[in-house]
Amino acid sequence: MKKPVIFIIINIMIIMGLSIVQVVVANSISTSGIELNKLQQQISELKRSNAMLHEQVLIASSFTTIASKASSMGFEEGKSPLVISSPLPIARR
Repeated sequence: MKKPVIFIIINIMIIMGLSIVQVVVANSISTSGIELNKLQQQISELKRSNAMLHEQVLIASSFTTIASKASSMGFEEGKSPLVISSPLPIARR
């Protein structure tokens, strides 16, 4: 007679324990979802900022920008090319 009562009590304890575990896991999953959403928003903002910085680098390193900055600093374009008239030996013996 005592065996079925003990069996029922053990089953009720297991069900209560598993219910508590389920509540704890569901709570941790819900908070981690919020944190994941925040991280994804930060990633998208950083990607957008990275793209804008990449564009600024490309604009700053373009030949027209460099030429205009060089001319404003006083540099002038070379007028005549440098030509070496006599060939130099590649190796000496």
